[in-house]
Amino acid sequence: MQTKVVLDNKIPYGNGILVNFENKKNWLEVAVTPEALNAPESLWFCFRLKFKNKPKTQNKLRLIVKYFYNSLGGLPAEKINPVTREAKGNWQRLRDGKTVPLPDGRTDAVWETEIIADSMDFAFCFTYGVKEIDGLVKESKGYFKKDIIGVSPEGRDLIRISNNYGDENTKLPGLFLVARQHSGETSGSWALHGFLERLAANNSQNMTVWCLPLTNIDGIEKGYYGKDNFPIDINRAWGVPPMRYENLVFQRDIERWAGRCRPMLAMDFHSPGGSESDGVYCFLPKNSKGTADRMSLEWSVKFEKSLPVRFTAGEFGKVANYASRWDEPCLSYYKFMQKFYKIPSLSFEFPYSRSRQKILEINDYLTIGAAMADAVLKTLKPEKKKSS
Repeated sequence: MQTKVVLDNKIPYGNGILVNFENKKNWLEVAVTPEALNAPESLWFCFRLKFKNKPKTQNKLRLIVKYFYNSLGGLPAEKINPVTREAKGNWQRLRDGKTVPLPDGRTDAVWETEIIADSMDFAFCFTYGVKEIDGLVKESKGYFKKDIIGVSPEGRDLIRISNNYGDENTKLPGLFLVARQHSGETSGSWALHGFLERLAANNSQNMTVWCLPLTNIDGIEKGYYGKDNFPIDINRAWGVPPMRYENLVFQRDIERWAGRCRPMLAMDFHSPGGSESDGVYCFLPKNSKGTADRMSLEWSVKFEKSLPVRFTAGEFGKVANYASRWDEPCLSYYKFMQKFYKIPSLSFEFPYSRSRQKILEINDYLTIGAAMADAVLKTLKPEKKKSS
């Protein structure tokens, strides 16, 4: 009796299609492909493979991701390390992939691993969602509170977490943070998690921090990749008036925040192309001369200095020069914050798999986020009075 393979994409954040599978003597060959769904490019995948009637001797898996050349930075596979686990277990990185050429010039992305259970999950990167946010709030021991500021077009909660509600009279320096404008960018979420954990651990009371951690919640829950979603990307819908309902909700919350603090800094947590491996970097808004905004550049230097060299790209702070599907005035978040609130604003990119030669684990993302929080804490630390 031969093994039958079933792909389940109805798990949380599910995305993926079974193309075919083939039984070999001691191993299985399974071909899958990510789904583009509501975006012009694919990348994210998250699915469960179930192996039925598998003999004990068949303990190797050759996972082939088809059509990955149609993804955003999905090749070369040698720079990508997806994650796997026994269903509901702990995620582990796969070994380096291989880009395998086909006779007509196309390529397959291939990873080999062990079959450790009759049911195994695979994802492009470590998953992250509402469960992790609830855990963060709980573990902060009251430092963070969670509020619902609206519902998404499909009826899901739009979450904001904050360390305090600010005060219209006594205004502390304010940070406004966002993540997951592109729903598959989970490495950004894990870095943000480390940032917020460090603030909570320090019980920092000298600032007002508001955060929208899961902005594209419909895309997150449905397994969309999220880059340049139709009809327009959340991160390109920040015009006035906004081009998406979610952005309207977010802009009104930012307005509340700005009235209850002294706006100091805006940060956006993203992920880059799938195989980018130079390290963490950030985009900065332009000034009237087309170069980086000076105040934002000063903050980028602080963040770069806070990070261990193994985690930083050779060029850390830069102005975006890649082609966009959207034209102004469809502003992105960091440009919106710099334009309308006149504060430093940075959009960070955290690689999905590796920084230089370092394969990134969850603890690495947490370390990166914590180091960035330290840069903020150091900037806001009250100076000691000199003795007379």
